[in-house]
Order: sequence, then C-alpha cells, then structure tokens
Amino acid sequence: MGGEFRHQAKDLVSSLRFADVQRCGSAILGIPLAAVLALLLPGAGCRTVPIASIPLTQNGENRISFQAQINGAKFTCDLDSGASSLTIVRPDKAKAAGIKPTERGATPWISSETLQPDQRATAEVRVERLRFPRSPVLITETPNGQECIMGIATFSGYVTELDYDASRLNLYVQALFQKSGGGFVVPFTYENSPVVAANLVLPDGGRIEARLAVDTGCNSTDVYLTKSFLDKNGLRNRFGKTVPLFGQEMIRGRRPRQLVARLNKLSIGGLEINRPVVQLAQFPGCGGGPEPEGMLCSGILRRYKTTIDYQRMRLTFLPGPQVGRESELEASGALIWRDRPEGPVRVFTVLDGSPAGESGLRPGDLVLEVDGKPAAQYTLYQLLKSLMRPGEERTLRVRRGLVEKTVTMQLRTPI
Repeated sequence: MGGEFRHQAKDLVSSLRFADVQRCGSAILGIPLAAVLALLLPGAGCRTVPIASIPLTQNGENRISFQAQINGAKFTCDLDSGASSLTIVRPDKAKAAGIKPTERGATPWISSETLQPDQRATAEVRVERLRFPRSPVLITETPNGQECIMGIATFSGYVTELDYDASRLNLYVQALFQKSGGGFVVPFTYENSPVVAANLVLPDGGRIEARLAVDTGCNSTDVYLTKSFLDKNGLRNRFGKTVPLFGQEMIRGRRPRQLVARLNKLSIGGLEINRPVVQLAQFPGCGGGPEPEGMLCSGILRRYKTTIDYQRMRLTFLPGPQVGRESELEASGALIWRDRPEGPVRVFTVLDGSPAGESGLRPGDLVLEVDGKPAAQYTLYQLLKSLMRPGEERTLRVRRGLVEKTVTMQLRTPI
C-alpha cells in the first residue's frame, strides 16, 4: 500500500499551505523544512495539531456526513469506512455536477443479493482545503438516497482520527504522527476497509473467531454477521431470543432482512464490549458474490475516538464518554414509519407480546399524536428515537378507521 499512499501524497501536497509545513515540521518538531518537503507527504502537521479538522454532522442512526465539493458542485457526503477510497454519487447529482462517466460496471452492496449497475468516472474532490484531483467515482443509486457517500480511505494519505463526540474527522501527517498514551491498539489488514480479528462469546457460552470489517456505514447496531458466515459456522440457532430489525422491506410486507440479538461479549485485542447488539443477516449480500465474515459497526465506533493509521496498519480505540453505554434498540415492538417523507405516520407491524401489542396498538393505525404533540411535527428520526428509551412511557393518539383512541405503552428492551 506504500505506493498508494505516496501517489495520494503527490496529489495532495499542492493543496496545503507553506505555513502548515513550516509550523509543524520546523517550528515544533525541529525537522528541517527541506526534509519534510522531500517526503512528498500531503502537508505537514503533528500529533497535537491536525493538518485538517473536518466538521461532521450526525444525522440519525449514527450516520455521519460532511460537506464536500465534487467538480465544484456542493455535496453532503456520508462518511463510510467500508467504501474504500471511492466516492459514490447519485445519478441525478452526478449529472448536475457535470461528472461524465467513462465506463460501466456493477456495485456489490453488502445488503443486496444482486449486483447494482453503475457508471465509473474520475472527478476532482475538495474537502475543506484538501484537493483530490483524480478521485474514483461510482455513479449509482445509494442505499438510503444519500446524494454522496465518500470512503474514509480517500484520506488514507493521513492518519485519520474519527471523533463522534466532537463531531470531527481530524487528519494528521503520517511521517510526523506520534500516538498519544492510552487507548487500545489493534492491528488490521486492509481489504477495501480495515479488517480486525475479533472473538465473539455467544449467548450459549460458545466462542468463535470472526474477521470484522470496520464500517462506519453499518449504522444500526454494534456488529453485523453475514449470512454466509452464520451458515458456515452453524450459528443461526445459537443466539437465543431474536427480534426483527425494522426496515423498509417490512413496510411492503416482506420478511426482515436482518434479525437482532445480543452477544455475551466481543473482544478485539485488549478491547472488550459486553452485551453488544448483533445483526444476523437473513439473506446473502454483496451481489451474490463472496461476503466478508462481518462488520464492526458505528454503534461501537461512536463510543471511542478511533484512529486509523493506514501506513502502520493499526487502529487505536480511545474510550469516550459513551463507552459504558449499551446500544439503543427499538423498545415498543411496533414498526411506526412514514412511507414517504411528508406522509402520515402509520403503524405497519406490531410484535406479539411487545409493549405495543399489550397496549392494543394494531397494524394500520394512523398515529395522530405522540405524548400530546402532533405526529406531523416529528421528523422520522425523532419519532424513532422516542421509541428507543426503555423504562419510559409513551402515549399515542391513533385513528383506526373512523374511530380515534389513546394507547399507552411502557417501553422495554426487547432482548
């Protein structure tokens, strides 16, 4: 990978100011300025002074996004450590930005059984004052309608520090980077994303090893295990109680693509997480081709300040304020959703024995109010978050046919 890093460095060096190199290369570390420039690295910095600090927006379900320019057009891009160094752009936005495809291909999304047709191009990408003049671009429909998804390995010429609590992606110059004390250091291999060795303790006490891709785009739970990994190791019936991971396919009457359960423990090097939430894939993905064994998802990553050092092939997890918290799960047992952005809020599914089922809520109910506030005033994210607080009470005013009624639910963790 050294050649890849050096190539990116040459692309990026012209975008940074002379003062950055002088400040950190010469003034702080005492390294001769000419020697720093000779490295052809994308700028200069130090461990305590990032060469760039990119503001992030957390836009629900642990998704993170930032502002970028592609061929001069403004984009809001999801940051995805599972997307390699690719920039994925929705076709209508690519056309508006003047991104001209040069070839055709197909994309193997992790959640899709079939390959999705795409077009390929290169474009100039700018993030803050960093410039990437020959970035590879995929033009295709995105899983959640995002206008852009950018792989975090776009920045692999730097040491990248992902800080959910500060909502920042900090970039440091690799040659000058010094790891601060503390945290858990974990080696990784690179297979389009960092991949770490993990030990899973199952609910029945059994243990199994898994290779997990570090993926910020996996944003609903802590861990994701693919169908091929579950089938190969005979794990499908070893997780005790499971519940559906509510998704849009259930709005259409289809069975859920993932079930959710808990592991007893997850260990990655010296890092240990108790009772992580795990997604169990019910369908094959990756376009029907080879699947990874699983993914380490943002439910865990958000609890740490995570540093990715691509050159030294190591991750560092520094515990943050949320390190002791368990991931939130839907706690009502009802799939309450809008089937279009400005549409009404409806009940699509009610699980037997759940708080929603016990309250008398039924599929087809139209939700008018939540705790006395009109449902139309909630964003879908706000509504879903309000149903993820076990121990709290929710009162819904609903319409069933021509009749209005009030139901009260005592929220509780399903697993």
